[in-house]
Amino acid sequence: MKKIVKIILINVAIFCVAIIALLAVYEVYLRLKINNPGTIKTVIEKPIYRTDPDLGWAHQPNITFDYAGSKSFFNEFGQRSNHLTPGSPAPRILLLGDSFTFGMNVKQDETISAFMQKNLDSKKYEISGGSDVMNAGVVGYSIRQELIHLTREFDTLKPDTVILNIFVGNDLTEQRRSEVERDKNGFPVGIKDKEVLVTPDGYLGSHDAIPFHSLAIADLAQRKKQFLMKLQKYPGYIWPVFMDEKNPLLPPDMASLWTQYEADLARMKSFLDSKKVQFLVVIIPMDVQVSRNYWQKYPDQIFGEKEFELKVPQQKLKEICNRNKINCLDLLPIFQKNTDQQLYFPQIDPHFAIPGNQLTAESILNKILNPKS
Repeated sequence: MKKIVKIILINVAIFCVAIIALLAVYEVYLRLKINNPGTIKTVIEKPIYRTDPDLGWAHQPNITFDYAGSKSFFNEFGQRSNHLTPGSPAPRILLLGDSFTFGMNVKQDETISAFMQKNLDSKKYEISGGSDVMNAGVVGYSIRQELIHLTREFDTLKPDTVILNIFVGNDLTEQRRSEVERDKNGFPVGIKDKEVLVTPDGYLGSHDAIPFHSLAIADLAQRKKQFLMKLQKYPGYIWPVFMDEKNPLLPPDMASLWTQYEADLARMKSFLDSKKVQFLVVIIPMDVQVSRNYWQKYPDQIFGEKEFELKVPQQKLKEICNRNKINCLDLLPIFQKNTDQQLYFPQIDPHFAIPGNQLTAESILNKILNPKS
């Protein structure tokens, strides 16, 4: 019996040594592969950020950086758009939003704001004195940060029109990430993001500590999480916005998230009304809503009618806009008209390809210059 126990213990020891050796090799591999272990790999991996006491993070002003195969820059306000001429009488259009507004995966002159500026400069639209388009999009921002930025910087930016771009995929659920401080009127004045921070070298990093300071263990833990999500056939961070109230898998906090979102959207409308500024909400669809051709980008997910009512976020957002008398532009039917002729989304992620940014820019200008359309 002692001999059997000894053999078992020896085999267990060999197994443990083998596992430790494999982890050590994997650890070395990851540390050689990953230059910035704390960087969140789902956002722009550039040292372009600074810590902001109210917003959590913001762009560094007046910097140039390489992105999407060319030079990009931020102006004096940290915006991915042209420098503004002091004292210029030209009307100002301010775009608020996240990575779609920033221009994920495209060059500086291929963003929504850049195409808007080109159209205005070409005199395609008759605006007396021209107009300046300001791109205040920041990766990962929620409506709370967008509202803080708007109210805090309004007197500096002095916009005549404000465009809020809402991506239906995750703008609602990103509220989960932050703890918010509000003033006596309910306006957010500061947020503490529970996941995201700015590293000392200007990257976006994660609050999550690396277990045992091991990249290998952290990577395996992430893979386990992804595997469990695939077993359920639902990625828990994005897709719940496509579930109706009858879906048994609908997370219990969704109703509260919609209520909070509407309250802040109404606050934004109230603030801009007090400043007599034109306000437009633009509802940006997810690729799977536009065409079934994009479903193949997500081989481990299902988008059937029993699982997802794909127009739910648009319906809810339009109801919110109607209740609060907010001018609203739903891009989904516009994109669906010509999706067979244009690849509006790339095959790598849900963000716009260049034609998607072009169509969005034209649709926004048509709407704000013809508000009754």
